[in-house]
Formats: sequence, C-alpha cells, structure tokens
Amino acid sequence: MAKIHYKIGGGSIPSESINSSHVDDALKYLHSVGNAGDVSFTAQDEKQVVRKIDWMLLPLMAAMYNIQYLDKTILNYANVMGLAKDTNTSASQFSYLATAFYVGYLICEFPQGYVIQRVPLAKCLGINLVLCGVCVAASSAGTNYATLVILRVLLGCFESAISPSLMLLTSMWYKKSEQPIRIGIWFGSGGLSTIVGGLSSFGFQHYHGRIFKSWQIMFLVCGVVTILIGIWALLVFPDNPMSSGLTQREKLIAIERLRSNKTGIENKTFQKAQMFEALRDAKVLIIMVMVICGSEINGALANYQTSLIKSFGFGSKKSALLSVPTGVISILVCTSSTYVAGRTNQRLLVLACFLPLGIVGASLMAFLPTSARPGKMVGQYLTHMVPTTPIIYSIAAANFSGHTKKITVNALILISFSIGNIIGPLTFTGATAPDYFPAKIAMMCCFSGAFVLVFVLRFAFLLENKKRDERGEDNFEIDNAFLNITDIQNRSFRVEEMVHEPRQGLMNKDNYDPGMKWSQTGRSHDAYDMPVPKSFIMATTKHLTTHADFIIIGGGTAGLVLANRLTEDPNTQVLADFDAWCELGNSGWNWSSIAPYFKKSYTLLPPSNQATLDHLGIDWVNEDYRGKDGPIQVSFPGVIQNPLCKAWIDAFRGIGKATSGDPFSGNSVGGYSNAATVDPATKTRSYAASAYGLPFLHRPNFRVITDAIVHKINFENENGGITATEVILSAGVFNTPKILELSGIGKKQLLEKHSIPVVIPNPNVGEHLQDHLMTGVSFEVVDGIVTGDPLMRQEPEALQQAQSLYFEHKAGPFTIGGMQSHAFMPIVELANVEDRKVQELLDGHHAKPEDREHCDIVQSIIQKPDECSAAWLMFLAQVNLHEAGTSFVGNNLLPGNFASFGVSQSHPFSRGSTHIASANINDNPLIDPNYFSHPADLEIMARHLQEMETLRNTKELSPFFKPDGKRNHPDAYKISTLEGAKKYILDTALTTYHTCGSAAMLPKEKGGVVDDKLVVYGTTNLRIVDASIFPLIPRGNIISSVYAVAEKAADIIKGV
Repeated sequence: MAKIHYKIGGGSIPSESINSSHVDDALKYLHSVGNAGDVSFTAQDEKQVVRKIDWMLLPLMAAMYNIQYLDKTILNYANVMGLAKDTNTSASQFSYLATAFYVGYLICEFPQGYVIQRVPLAKCLGINLVLCGVCVAASSAGTNYATLVILRVLLGCFESAISPSLMLLTSMWYKKSEQPIRIGIWFGSGGLSTIVGGLSSFGFQHYHGRIFKSWQIMFLVCGVVTILIGIWALLVFPDNPMSSGLTQREKLIAIERLRSNKTGIENKTFQKAQMFEALRDAKVLIIMVMVICGSEINGALANYQTSLIKSFGFGSKKSALLSVPTGVISILVCTSSTYVAGRTNQRLLVLACFLPLGIVGASLMAFLPTSARPGKMVGQYLTHMVPTTPIIYSIAAANFSGHTKKITVNALILISFSIGNIIGPLTFTGATAPDYFPAKIAMMCCFSGAFVLVFVLRFAFLLENKKRDERGEDNFEIDNAFLNITDIQNRSFRVEEMVHEPRQGLMNKDNYDPGMKWSQTGRSHDAYDMPVPKSFIMATTKHLTTHADFIIIGGGTAGLVLANRLTEDPNTQVLADFDAWCELGNSGWNWSSIAPYFKKSYTLLPPSNQATLDHLGIDWVNEDYRGKDGPIQVSFPGVIQNPLCKAWIDAFRGIGKATSGDPFSGNSVGGYSNAATVDPATKTRSYAASAYGLPFLHRPNFRVITDAIVHKINFENENGGITATEVILSAGVFNTPKILELSGIGKKQLLEKHSIPVVIPNPNVGEHLQDHLMTGVSFEVVDGIVTGDPLMRQEPEALQQAQSLYFEHKAGPFTIGGMQSHAFMPIVELANVEDRKVQELLDGHHAKPEDREHCDIVQSIIQKPDECSAAWLMFLAQVNLHEAGTSFVGNNLLPGNFASFGVSQSHPFSRGSTHIASANINDNPLIDPNYFSHPADLEIMARHLQEMETLRNTKELSPFFKPDGKRNHPDAYKISTLEGAKKYILDTALTTYHTCGSAAMLPKEKGGVVDDKLVVYGTTNLRIVDASIFPLIPRGNIISSVYAVAEKAADIIKGV
C-alpha cells in the first residue's frame, strides 16, 4: 500500500486541512444556489448593493457602539454627580470600580469569541446588548461599593462581545478599502456618546429629588435605551450576507465582490489550529502592545476626563459641558482618519501622523502651570485626536484571515484593550489628586511607545510581503477566497498595509482579466500550464488522518479534473496527434477514443450575431465535435472588435488555406479565428479551478491539504504519512519525475549518485521532455487601427478605459483572448525556389536508437498534406522577444501601434530531459530542453518565419500595415532570407510553456514510464496523470489535451 510522506510548510500545521466543514459558509451558499450563483454585475450594480448594505447595517452598528460606550463611561459622569459620596466609595475604591468593568471584559473575551463563532452573530450581539442594559439599569439601585463592583464586572462580561462582533461584521460585509471608513463611522459614534453623556449629565445635575439621585436616573434611562437597541438588533439585524434581507442577486453580488479580500465571510466550525496560529503570530503581539498603549490612555480619559477638567479649576457642571467638544473631536478624527486610511491604504502611516498630537497634548497637561487653563484644555482635547483603536481595528480586519483566527485576533486585541483600560485608571490615585501628574506622564509615554510600534509593525508587514514575493508566492493560483484558510496558509495573501488596491494594473488577478490568459483552439487550447515548486496534495476521506482511496499529488489542471470526477462517487474517498500515440504502442489512445473526452471537458457557445460570425469566419463548427455541456466555458468575442481579425481570415481564404475543418475535430489545417476560455455570460476566465475545482469542494469525501511538500512516496508499510489504495501523481512535467526519482524510481546511476535507494530502476524517468518554441515579428499598422500597445505600455488612460469597459459593461479588451487569429500550417516552400534542404535533413540525420521511432513518427506526421509542422498566430500588439528574458513583450516598447505575426513549432524532433540535482526536495531539478538538437527543427521553423513576410504582403492584410513602417527590431527586416530567419529565431525563440513527455506513456522498452492504464511500471497502485505522460507533444497548446487525458484517466480509474 503506497504512502505519502509530506511536510506542511508556510506556517500551516499538519492537523489543519480544508474539508467541507471547514470551507467558508459563503462557498456553501454559492453551491446551494447552483447555476443561479453565476452572477455578473457592473460597478453601478455594486454601488447600489453597497448603499443598501450601508443603510441596513451602519445606523444600528453606530447605535450599538454608541450606547455600549456610554454604558461603560457613564461612571465618569456619575462620579461628578455624587455617586462616590452616595455609595460611600473612596477615591481608591472608585479607581477599582472603573477597573472592574475591564476585569469582566478580560475574563470573558475568549469565551465570548468562541460563542461568536458558534452562534448566529446578530443574535449574539442582541442578547449581550440586552444583558448590558439590564446591568446598567440595575446599577441605579446600587447603594454600596460591593454591588456596583459586581454589576460593573458583569457589564464588562456582556460588553466584551460587542466590539469584536462589530469588527467581524465589518470584515464580512465590506472590501478592505471600504472597511476603515465604516469602522470609523461606528467607532466614531463613541464620540457622540461623549456629547450625549456630557449633556445628559449637565441636565440631570439640575434634578434634586428626594427619592432618586440624578446619577440613578441617568443609569436607569441609559439601561432602558440599551435594552431597546438590543431588542432592535435581535429583530432586524442580519447574521451574514447569506441570511440577510437582500434579494438573491444582491446576496451573490455582496459575496462575489469580497473575493479579493481573501479573508472569507463566516464559518461556524471552531478550528484550534487557527487559534494557535494567531497566538504564535508575532504581528499580533506587536498589535497587542500597541493596543495596550492606546487603551491605557482610553481608560484614563474615559473614567477621569471630567475629573481632569475639574482639576483645571472648573466646577462640576461646567466640567461636564467642557467634555462635550471631545465627542465632536472624536467623531471628526475617527471619520477623517479612517477615510484617508481607506483611500490611501496606508493605515499605519495615517496613525503615525496623529500620534504626535497626543504626545503634545499629554505634555501640555503635565507641564503647563495650573494657571494656564486654556493651554491645559487644548492639551486635553489634543489627547482625543489620536484614532489608535479604529485604525488598529481596520488593520486586523484587513490582514488576518481564517474565521477562527480572525476571532482569536479580535479577542486578543480586546484583551489588550482591557489590560490597557485596567492600567489607565490605576495611574489616577488619591495621593496624586487633583493634579494627577503621574497619570499624564503615563499617557505621554504610551503615545510615544505607540508611535515607535507603528514603524515596527510596518517593518514586520513589509518583511512578510518581501519574503512571500521572494518565494514566488504570487496571486496567480487557485481561487481560495472562501476556503477559510489563514493569511499564513494562503500563499497569495499579502499584508494590505503594504499593497495598494488594484485600481490600476493589467496583470492583477483581482482585475478579473480573463483575456490575459491566452488560448489556442485545435486539439489543444487554453492557458499556460506553469510548473510550480511545491506539490499540492488533494485527498478526500472520512478518516482524515489515516487512509484515503486516492491521493492526488498536485493541484493543477489534471489534478483538479481527477479530483472532481473521482469524487462524483460518494463512496470513493480521495485525498486532493493521438493516432500517433496509439502507433507508439498505447492501446486505446487513438483519436477516436480520446475525442469524446475533449468534447466532455468544454462547452463552446458560438456568437448568435451573424455579422460577428461572418467577421470572424466562423463557418467551420461541426456539431459532432462541439462540446455542449463540459465544465470549461469557451467562447468567441461577442462583438466585432478589430478589422485585422477579418483580414486574417480573408487572407487565408485568398491563398487557399482557410481551415479545412473544425479544429476540434483533430483533422484540420489552415487559418481560423480562435476561441478563448472566457465564460460568455460572466466574461470571466474559465479554467480548472473555477470549472472543476470549486464545484467539488463541498463534497464530504474530499479533503485538500495546502502548502504541502511531498518528499517521497513510500511503497512499504512504514510508520507516518498517509496511506492510500492508490496514489496519483499530477505534479507536472518537472515535479512528477522529481518525486519519482526521490522515491527511488529512475535511472540507477543517478539515484546511486545521490544516495537514494533504488526501488524500481527505470532510465526513462525524466527523459523525452518536449516543448514548443515560438518566435514572432511585429509590424507597424496604419493610423486608426486599434491595438493593445497602449495596454502593453501600461498607459494610464488606456488602462482606465479598458477597466471601465470591463467592470461597467463586461466589454472591451479584457473580455477576449490574447490571440484571436490562428492557423495550423504545413511546410510551405519558398515561391519559385526548388528547395530540398528540409527533406535532406530528415533523410540524412541519424537519430539515436532511443529517438529513432519518435523521429519517424514526427516525420510521417509533418509530411502529410492534412497535417501541420507549425502554428501561425496574430497578436494585436508589439513584442520584443530579444528581451524575452525580462518580459514576454520586452521592456523597451516602441511608440505607435503594431500587430505581431508569430510562429510556434507543432511537432519538434528535438527532445530534452529533467532530473533531480540532489536528494533535497527543495533543490530545483536540472532541466535541459535540448532545443534544436535536431537540425530539421531550425530549418522548418525558419521557413515558417519567412512566410510571415509573405503573409503580411497579402492583398487582404497589407492595407493595414505601413509600407515602410517600423518593426520591433532591426533583424526583423531580414527574415525574408533563410539565414536571416535562422538568426532571428536563435536570438528570440522562447518556450511556450507547453512542456510535456518527461514520464512518457510508452512500452517500457521504447522509453516508457507508465503503461496505457497510466500505471507506473513496476507498481500496481501508482499512476501518473498530467502532461508528463504525453508520448508525443500535441500540435497546439497542450492544456485541452491535459483536460481530455485527465477525463479519460478518471474513467480508467473508475473502471468505466
């Protein structure tokens, strides 16, 4: 029985994985609505939904925070209204009375956090608020210090749920850029409570009844109002977007717009691993110390503000009135600072701008003489101009993910808040009254400490992002927005303080730019299949730590297709040119047997507009081959976009080379308009993760382990690891042979060199690596022809226009594929020239014995009149492939507009290899693509490149190019000669990332690693399903062949 040994990296832990109970509730909701969940919306639609959410949430959130803030600070006003005297409370006891609230807060923060995750959020808020009101109202009957202490502790217990709930609500409803101002609005309402509290205290002090004291009436009124707001919350406040009063479409918009947050919405399963991760996170510790500094000041001012003002020489009533402006200041500072923080995405720098005001304010109160009352009042007001808490709240909401981790972080922040508020009142002692000089010095020190910590935290954030960038942990990976994984587990997560919102930028995933993943139809179409340095284990099992029916190593295209198809059976547990293939010795792998799986993998919806069909020349669709219900959505541009696309079709018709059939039929040559893997309804990219991956995440028999590095596959029953009935390698063309060799399967001499025990000797592992090389030339177009050059040059106006078209109308360049025009072409001899060079090279080259059959097969293919030796394509922008090492399009782009004609190999003779460099899993493999090792490859490619000059000069295309126009490079003018074309290719040819064949499906004696059932030779329960098994590279982009092979493999494994 095979076993996988793996190590969890990136800070995640072995016990933490993603299964159906752990994913976000938003993802479950999206699956519950099925196809109705496929929603597209404009920027205006989103604005309307956000406006509705604001009116639904913010008034009540502000009311809840306002009244709970008044409830806890009411003691401040009651003190100057005679509470201490009436209850026989000494000055020292009053200080402890102020502290008692935060003792209860501190004790109950973690238990409340657990409750918040386990029960509906709005109900938790409402119930706790009602209980707060009961405690406040009951305080009006308190006649002694002991009673008041008990009620204050209970009030702290119940109020400990309010702020973390409001923080959580903000993160589950709003984008990161929207969160600071919303937090500022509800947190700033605390300033309103200062105004209300001060005016109420002033008013109630004019009451002189015999039965009730003025402070008792104030407690009673505030308590009743709190109870009423709590009942209001219970009745009308939504628990989350999915259960709200929004329409279904509005709910879907509310959910989908939050994908870019990568912090999820809600999950009711408490995960201990996420809690421990939060406790170990150094960034959380820094934030906690900052909160303690800010809360020490809050605790001091909240409970002693009126006393401080009174110490400046004012009476009780006037002191109450003079406290009112601090509420106005708090409102203005909270809203303005959080607005700027949200707009600039620089929360810490905004806070750093305000903290010096607090330092100055505390200094004025401490060091000005008693007679300088105006200066002391200015100092007192300045201390209220530092928005530490709302800024910290917004940082926490934006930069931590995983629902349990978010709740834990919130709890830790509020615990720190309690500690600071406990310390604050203790700095006010009877011995230092009425000046309280030590308390003022303490405030000054805390402001200064927070200022320093701002830059410490910013450095920590910057370092975290830098490390992730250096490790290549970028944003282009599986959509994990609603997988409920933590910010550390999610390698694409970036600390938001250091990352600007994606307002501009062409290649940002959050722009939902489906067109940038270019595609080619034919036997193969879709996006590049890039190798990744780490394997991705997928597994589903009821017994999550011991055994699975299948373990799929690799979460790329083939792995996701397999995981989807194999989990269709709920009783199965899973941990996460074809005729030539058959001729090479693979029974059941000819075109007729694989064609149904191509059809099964995609859905093609041709345009309904006849003018668009005529413009693109789409008259070749064969219903026998068209996919109609597959997961991958394929489409053409829905509108007429560019005259060059029509000219391309007309040019091929003019030379008698229009496509000879449906490119999906597996038997066509000639030019045609290319489809793209863009969903025609949503105008978003359709790919393995969205089409195959997301639909099966809810299945109970599926489990995925992220950030897992597979070290080896054990074939003996050793302790440790996860056992499986069958292991499926889908790690990609470089990682699959790497894992095989590290597991003892490979060339004996190589394994012994690296001290790896030989389990199954097979010299074919890592051999027969194949790829398509490409090159291209850019020609300047005539004025008035729109191309993608302004976008390639990242011109702000062009980017803004393209993004506006996409987000507001789902139109424009971001809705189409990068290359719309394509052709599969045979060898075309130069006009009027007798040239036998290619045939002489084919006949005269003596291939190695192990390459002889491969070369014979390739030669037989390219000599057929209905087969191709290269693909031609048109890209509507310039490329400078002489700089391809730094960028695909180059860095020094010329002004003006261009169209590029490109050539890509279809069936190269040359093959390379990939092998381990050491026994260390972290070392990159040694890759030798061996390009142009067969002389015919360069000869054939050069002749095709020469034809780009001929194509440009056709009567259909030439009117669109300037006769003496610029080209991308001086050598581009020399491609009409064979030697010039060869030099150009040698200088510019680059990979198309179509690598395959490194663990070929062939008879072992012919170089095979797996048999025609995809089982690794010498094993019974280890298969390979990815592009590495291709015995011969398909003629176009290989991704659709990966889909088809994975679909067929799923049926083989299931025994269908």
